[in-house]
Amino acid sequence: MPLGYTAEQFGYDSTQDFLVEGLQNYYIWPLLFILYGLLSALFPAVFGLSVVTEVLSSSVDLIVLAVGITFVMAAGEIDLSIVGTMGVAPFIATWTITSLGFPMPVAVLIVLPFIAILIGLTNAFLVNTLEIDSLVATLGTYFFLIGAMLALTRGATVSGFGDAWSYIGSTEISGVPLHIVAALLIAIAAHLILSKHPFGQNLLLTGGDNESASKSGIDTDATRRTAFVLAAILSGLAGFLLSSQLGIISSTFGQGRLLPAIAAPILGGVYLTGGKARIHQAIGGALLLQMINTCLTIAGVSGYYIRLYTGILVLIAIVLGSLRIMTQ
Repeated sequence: MPLGYTAEQFGYDSTQDFLVEGLQNYYIWPLLFILYGLLSALFPAVFGLSVVTEVLSSSVDLIVLAVGITFVMAAGEIDLSIVGTMGVAPFIATWTITSLGFPMPVAVLIVLPFIAILIGLTNAFLVNTLEIDSLVATLGTYFFLIGAMLALTRGATVSGFGDAWSYIGSTEISGVPLHIVAALLIAIAAHLILSKHPFGQNLLLTGGDNESASKSGIDTDATRRTAFVLAAILSGLAGFLLSSQLGIISSTFGQGRLLPAIAAPILGGVYLTGGKARIHQAIGGALLLQMINTCLTIAGVSGYYIRLYTGILVLIAIVLGSLRIMTQ
């Protein structure tokens, strides 16, 4: 560019670049509002603050699960065992309360994360040391965990964990459910880890190009190990938050959340191949999926058609989201 001339004089529009970048990274949020507007137009009963609150409340566990698996996806891996961890870790924690007399804080702050960490380390061992593909490895731990859950509960629904366990799920602060606040704090912490902490940068570099990351001095095995552990801990916390809301844990607890938890970050823009991920993308995807399901339920749509309509709306979201790819 000749000296003395500005970029704008040669047709360069920095504002356009800003808008394009915003579309690429944040498209899930306008898409969320567009689809909510569409649903509100079709079903006026779903428009209102009470419905928004219901969507937020019912999406807490999905948000935490989606945030957890985002760490693994950022490394270019997958973790199918998250819903198994979601059930087993909180169940064992509640067992220490009801059978061993452990105080609730000990069960939640020590027992639950301990079980989750063991599961995360197992996944990391299978992937790093035995060099098993993460899809196959975590599929194995998934079947083991859901089998363990069935054996531990004997197919029954268990309850009676005490008021302390249900406190977060049944308490409000100035009208805002405490479990929503807890999910927000978890999301903020995860965002800071992925975007501000050196581990986050190492994680994205590992997912982007494992060989180059290793040559640059990054311990890629340790990075993946930490990602699997974080996903497991967050899965256990998701199970705690959901059981705190419901007051029960069943033999199939949380198992229906697997596909939505994987789909949410992908729908939000997280790369399944690794290297590019933002926490807000996983949150936006989780909210979009839960919003569709909740709104259709409140609107009185027959359960026979909810999945069909959900699929149609998700396809619309994918098509609209493809505009982001076209701008790259």
